[in-house]
Amino acid sequence: MNSCPGIWALSFDAIVIVKILHYPFAPVFNTHLRSGFDQAIGMQTSRSVTILEALGRSLLGSCRDLAPIVGVIALFQIVIIRQPFPDMLNALAGLALVIVGLAFFVVGLDIGLFPLGETLAEEFARKGSLPWLLLFAFALGFGTTVAEPALIAVTKEGARAAAGAGLIPKTPDTLEDYALGIRLTVALSVGTAIVLGVLRILRGWSLPFMIVGGMCWSWS
Repeated sequence: MNSCPGIWALSFDAIVIVKILHYPFAPVFNTHLRSGFDQAIGMQTSRSVTILEALGRSLLGSCRDLAPIVGVIALFQIVIIRQPFPDMLNALAGLALVIVGLAFFVVGLDIGLFPLGETLAEEFARKGSLPWLLLFAFALGFGTTVAEPALIAVTKEGARAAAGAGLIPKTPDTLEDYALGIRLTVALSVGTAIVLGVLRILRGWSLPFMIVGGMCWSWS
């Protein structure tokens, strides 16, 4: 059922429509069918309320997460640069779209992909296949990071900044290759980190030891 929530939701919506259209013309409607309709409507209503509550919490979380970024930009724009915001209306509209988009993105992951990923991970763990479990962990971390919208936007801006500093040629192909290289590097790092995290859980390794070891290795 978790793998196709849209189909179930559409089915329940169809039941609701049938009930609304049929009840006025069927005063002696069958009791058992009516209770079935009521149960289906109750399930759909409960599901809708749950999704709306999750969406509301996600909207608040998106506002909280973006508040420091907006604060830093406003501080530098007003205090350091001392210039008004260019095209304030579009900036506010874009910020609102970012908040709503992040909220829908997070809720979609929570109700769709995360339960599916947890189920697959439990199946791999139950079968006791460590190589497949590690491969799944790496693929999950790598794939979700490569497709991360924020990372895509940041790498594009990084490529433009590098081209503006004269580090790379300012051509569309070069900018795209540079941004893709950064995305792949970050994705490989995240996938490797998740694999190490899974190994730490399975082997009982010390987390502080791994953090200190990683810092010493990066400084060497």
